[in-house]
Amino acid sequence: MRKLTIILYVLSICHWAGAQQVYTYMLTDGWQATKAFDYGNDTCVIVGLVSDPNPSINHRFHLTTINAQNKILEIDTFNLSEKDYVSYSSPFGVTRAHGGIKISGTVSMSNGYYQGMSFFVDYEKNLIKTNETILGYKSYHISTIERGKNTYIFGGYGDSTGNNLSSTFFKVIHIDSSSALIKEFHAGTILSEYGPSHMNALQMLESKNGFLLVNKIKPLNHPYLSIHQGLVIKVDSTGTELWRLPIWEDSTSVHNLVVAPLANGNYLAAYQDLYYQPDKPPGNTNKFYTATNQKSVAWFVEFDEDGQILRKWNIRKELENKRGVQDRYWTSFSHFLVEQDGSILLVGSSRDNGKYGYDVGFLLKLDGNGKYQWYRQYEISINKPYTVGKENIFCYGVTKLAKGGYALAGEYRSDPSDSFPTGTQRGLVLFVDSFGCLEPGCEVNDKIGIDEVQAKQEYFTVYPNPSNGNVQITSSNNQKPDKIAVFDMQGRVVHFTINDPFTAHSSTLHCPAGVYYLKIYRTDGYYETHKIIIQ
Repeated sequence: MRKLTIILYVLSICHWAGAQQVYTYMLTDGWQATKAFDYGNDTCVIVGLVSDPNPSINHRFHLTTINAQNKILEIDTFNLSEKDYVSYSSPFGVTRAHGGIKISGTVSMSNGYYQGMSFFVDYEKNLIKTNETILGYKSYHISTIERGKNTYIFGGYGDSTGNNLSSTFFKVIHIDSSSALIKEFHAGTILSEYGPSHMNALQMLESKNGFLLVNKIKPLNHPYLSIHQGLVIKVDSTGTELWRLPIWEDSTSVHNLVVAPLANGNYLAAYQDLYYQPDKPPGNTNKFYTATNQKSVAWFVEFDEDGQILRKWNIRKELENKRGVQDRYWTSFSHFLVEQDGSILLVGSSRDNGKYGYDVGFLLKLDGNGKYQWYRQYEISINKPYTVGKENIFCYGVTKLAKGGYALAGEYRSDPSDSFPTGTQRGLVLFVDSFGCLEPGCEVNDKIGIDEVQAKQEYFTVYPNPSNGNVQITSSNNQKPDKIAVFDMQGRVVHFTINDPFTAHSSTLHCPAGVYYLKIYRTDGYYETHKIIIQ
């Protein structure tokens, strides 16, 4: 008798702001949307970028306020006094804070230098507080965290010679004084086989007795700078380094590294093995070049508070099972969200041969221990008529909405078409339900684990439905269930008393009022899902 993994079968019918429209998307002004925040009162604020045409490398923060019907209510663009423009490069730099939004990034100055900046904007879009860092010829903030009376900032900088040699820093600002402590970090010999290396800041997480600083390492002198490796640095509250953990692959590079906390107190490092190391190109040992890994897939590493790697695995089989084919795909992570039950949602983009384009957005759910739960891939057609391969979607951030579901912020790109004669690059926000579905009921196709199969023929009957509290479960062929799992509409496991165990072919389930999903595991290796309503 096989023991099977519990699946979550809940269909949310709530819009992000409580309206009846459920599955929707919208284009925003600007060329990128990074985060969407539920502000209550049927409004949502989208933080993104809008580019300035001269010079085009500079960008301004762009805030769009919409209502539940996706009607734009207000547009705000940041333009700081005595500064030029604002730019940023990471979704981790945009976070919800008490009373407003924290944004981390860069401000370009009239002398050609760049300084790192952190902003706090209240609900009325008023600029309340700023923090700045001038370090080298260019500095930027990736993340800002307030803890007690201190402000902690993580970012990167280039040296004063302007040769683009990048390192990272950790800054502590004491609120009750004007002093600021800066600790600098360099790549060292992490990639010594390729010479000196860049170290670029990616992410800062609060950790026990300190912080985790997540970095990307890139060789400086090698012509193929797509070779990346990961490096996690643990520091205490003063920025003193406690340990370093390289996230390393022998034959492939570590791309788009994202670190998230696990329910057991450890950490999950997620990345993709996108390129082969230049000294190990497959099938050709005579050339020194970066070869693309045609089977790039999502990898995970679990490590503990002491920086020790505990296990490593990938989800190649789950993704192939989900897609039904073993074709070419890349999985690029951008951001994560941890639910109250400890489960982890990872958002990003995947290179796949989709219906509308080659780049599609995705949302991946893992349980609190890092085990695969479900995978959603997003493709939409805005062109009229659509052209295969011309519409691409990139997802950069995921936010939990107060009344159910998620907001995925990202970017939409289109080649020239009838709808966009010159092509377009616009911010994009997808509003999906609690299963990540754009279309109702997409979760019925979930296959969680390679040993679990949805039954085509149901043997069990659950009645009466609706019921006043007692539900009878019977079997048409006297088969006993291997296990029964019950979930509420929020996806939480519910433990109810089951009387009259299946000594024959029936049992009674006692439930309070509500809507539930019963997953009945059968002894033949299949499972059935039944929705019940208790009045």
